[in-house]
Order: sequence, then structure tokens, then C-alpha cells
Amino acid sequence: MNRSGLPAIIVAIVVAARGLATLPAGYWQGEEIRFAQALLTYDGSAPLFVAAARFINFFIRDPFRSLLALSLAATIGGAILLARAGSDLLGNEWNGAAAALILYLSPAMLVFTPLPNAEAFDVALVALALFALARTNRVLLAIACAAMAIEWFGPIAPLTSDNVWALLGRFIAHPWGSRFLAVPLLIAAVTGAVVLRRRIAMIAFAFVFTAYCVATGSMTTGVQSVLPALPVIALFVAAAFARWPAIAITAVVIYGAASILYVRPILEARRGASPPMAAIAYAAANLEPDAVLLADPKLESHASLIAEQRAVAPIKDLGSHVERSTYLLVQGAGPMSRTFSWPDSDAYGKITSAGYRVISLRKLQHPYIPRIGVYAMESTVADGPWHWLAREAVIDLPSSLDRVRIRLPVRAPISSNTIVINETATTIMRGETRTIDIQPAARISIRSTNSWAAAGRDLAIQLLSIEHR
Repeated sequence: MNRSGLPAIIVAIVVAARGLATLPAGYWQGEEIRFAQALLTYDGSAPLFVAAARFINFFIRDPFRSLLALSLAATIGGAILLARAGSDLLGNEWNGAAAALILYLSPAMLVFTPLPNAEAFDVALVALALFALARTNRVLLAIACAAMAIEWFGPIAPLTSDNVWALLGRFIAHPWGSRFLAVPLLIAAVTGAVVLRRRIAMIAFAFVFTAYCVATGSMTTGVQSVLPALPVIALFVAAAFARWPAIAITAVVIYGAASILYVRPILEARRGASPPMAAIAYAAANLEPDAVLLADPKLESHASLIAEQRAVAPIKDLGSHVERSTYLLVQGAGPMSRTFSWPDSDAYGKITSAGYRVISLRKLQHPYIPRIGVYAMESTVADGPWHWLAREAVIDLPSSLDRVRIRLPVRAPISSNTIVINETATTIMRGETRTIDIQPAARISIRSTNSWAAAGRDLAIQLLSIEHR
């Protein structure tokens, strides 16, 4: 095969332009901030990525920009490697270019690889392994596999799902976009796998690697965990058009344009501050000097950015600061809170964990001290903040309060629960939120008839708030 090099050059230009056009204005997810902090104090994660970022930061002297620069370089390098792998595998440079562009113009890659985290770097390592496989270069393949093992291989924690289609949709289809984008592409990928059926090493690598990515993923963290499996699928898609390079490039143009439109709400929103960073900026400028900010676990990294200006603590320390003005940094909207948000979209729900989209900063009007059976506060965009309570729970209050809001979530394994709050009894149905008025008290005892075990905890009901009528 004669090489002109033109397709690979076009791939590099397109991917570089796409990378520059989709750079975020600031941090979004907590992982990004932890990587930035690792450039100063290493925490042991992603050693090769952090080492490369530290090298770049030696010259740039800005962790955020250093991480962005590394992600952009890894994106361009990964695209060229995948294009070369496709060229060798399919016998045509344009088919290789199609494989690279299908991957890097996919919705998941458009959203995640420009970020200041390790996603683009990890995908580039996989592209290097595929390049070595395509050229049957065992030494290079061994180096690539060793790098992947050092970088991010973790323990297998198989997913549990009552619906196998939900599992497949989350990790196989969703990275490629809506069903109108994903279904034709995956059909092409299956066809391409048949075309390449004699490349036993490539098929085996694809099967084992994709299975590993799915097995170590989490239904609650979006599609980021399976991004390293996407290059193989992109090669299979290009293989389906191995005899028709012009059709492959046409399909890339159509798919790429549709993908950009699909994720456009996310890309446009992150030209400004993300909701967590907007909330942190507001807190730094407006909280009282002696106030304490209690952060949801997923927002602790964001809160740490203002630790030198404001007192910051994990939300699990709720009962330790009742004598001070207390603010909660949590996910989801709620009453009497300042809310920071990005617009919702189909892409946000399918590709991301759905977290970080709506953040609220609220003053805890009536601080309380969890004593027995009260688990650390949690929050989500959809449900706001809550405490899980065990079957027996006790809470002390600095002042007498007389209204309690509880919820039995729709995902609870029981259909109802009878709750006794001090001397007031009520029965709550699954999916119901209830406000219960009680006699004013400085201590609240909440007893539940039913409970269930989950992740080592005894769960009975969710406590939403304790307040005055």
C-alpha cells in the first residue's frame, strides 16, 4: 500500500480543531481537580498521565492548562495512531482516517477527551496497542499493554442490573449518541467484525478488552469508564466500508455533524463556569467570615479550592458545627437555596453520570446533631439532599423543632413503611414524600417498622429536613 500521508494529516487537523473548539472554560468534575492537585502532591492514581502532565507543567506553570495541553496532545496522537492502525488493517488510508474520525467525533469523545483528566491519554494508549496489533509488532504491543496495566487497570466489580438491555445501552450504545446515531453505527460495527473475523488477535483483544471495561464500570458514573473500548468499535465500523472508502468518509461527515449537534448543549454550557465552580466562586465571595461550608462527597474537591478563604469540611461532619453558620454544597435544587445549573439535555443524561448539572448552596437554617442511625448526607441532581436513616435513629436539636420531612424512594425494595417520630405515627408508601408535624422537641427519635440491608447499611427511610412549621 502506497502512503500519501494526506488522510493522516487531515485527521490531525480535524481532531486538533475539534479539540481547541471544545476546550472547557474551567473545572467540571471532581476528578479533574484531583488530577490538578496531583501535579503538586501526587496521590498514586494514573501515574503515567500525572508524570506527563508534571513534565508539561514544568514549562506552563499552570496545572489546568497543563492538563488541557496533555489532553489535546493525546487526542491528536491517539487519532493518528488509530488512523495508521486502520490503514494497515483495512488496506486503505482513507478507511483508517474514517475509523479515527468516527471515534473522535463521537458524542462521548467530544464531551470527555478535551477535559483536564486522563480520558484522552487512556484512549491514546489503546490506540497504540491497536497500532501494534495491526503491524504485528509484539514489542510495541507489550509496551502498550504494560502502560495500560500501570495506568488504569483496576479490580473487576461486575455490574448488577435487572435489565440487560439497560446495561448494554449504558455502556455500548450511549457513548455513540442517541439511538438514531448509535444503532446504525453498531450494526456497521458487527458487520465490520465479520469482515475482520480472520484477524483473530484483533477480535480477541476487542472482546476481552470491551468486557473488561464494562465489568469495571459503574452504572452511576456515565460512560467514561468504557471510553478505552471505543477505538476497537470504531475500527470495526470502518471495516464495514473497507471496499468503499468514499462511502466511509461520507458516513463520517454525516455522523460527525450529527454528533456535534447532539452534544452541543453540553459544549456550549461549558464555555462558562460549571455549576460547581460557580457555586464555589459565590461561596468564596458571599459567605460570612466565620461560616463553614459542608460539601457533598462529589463536591469536596471543588470546595477544597477555597479552603484558604473559608472553613470547609465534608458533609459527614454535619453535627460538628452547630455553633456556626453552616452552608451545604449539594447536588440538586431546593427551597431557600441559591442554585447554579446547566441546561438539561438527552446527551447529558445518556453520556454523563447526570451529576454536577444542578448545584445548590443553601444555609442550614436549623442545625442538628445526628446521634444514632443517621448516615452521612447524600445528594443527587434529581432528588436533592437527604440522610438515610436506619430502623432506629436519634437526632438532637439545638432548638426545638416540630416538622419533619421524610421520603420512601421509588427504588426502595419495600412497598410501604410505618414510621413513628417521637409519639407520632404514619405510614408512607414507596415513591411518597411526606411532611409530618410533631410536638416541639429538642430530641427526635425516628423508628421504622421495616428496613433492608444495602452496601453494609441498614436502610429504612430518607430524612429530607427538620424545621419549624
